[in-house]
Amino acid sequence: MRFDSPPDSVYDHLAAGVLAHALERPEKDDTIRRPVTIHTRYETKLWFGTVITTEDATLDPGRSITWRHVDGPLTGSVETFAIEPRGGGSLVRYRGNIRARNALLRGPLGRSS
Repeated sequence: MRFDSPPDSVYDHLAAGVLAHALERPEKDDTIRRPVTIHTRYETKLWFGTVITTEDATLDPGRSITWRHVDGPLTGSVETFAIEPRGGGSLVRYRGNIRARNALLRGPLGRSS
């Protein structure tokens, strides 16, 4: 995806979302400016109920954010949003590998890209 904002602004927006799901509340300004891994918890509403996952989110200031599955209905996942400067704005590239133990989740989530 392309954004008109510079990479630091895009990163700040994504990092704020990670901090909103942090299990321990680190200080925003301190945390998003240095490389750090934060333990997070997400609740996702699906058509059959709510799925709860915990993940480690690794913040690499201005460059990327990577989520690694810790616990939940998945057997494992790694998802990275890499942020690159592009023509006065930013390009965000997604790379992901999501595996689920439940056949119902394997359909929409059992993918790699």
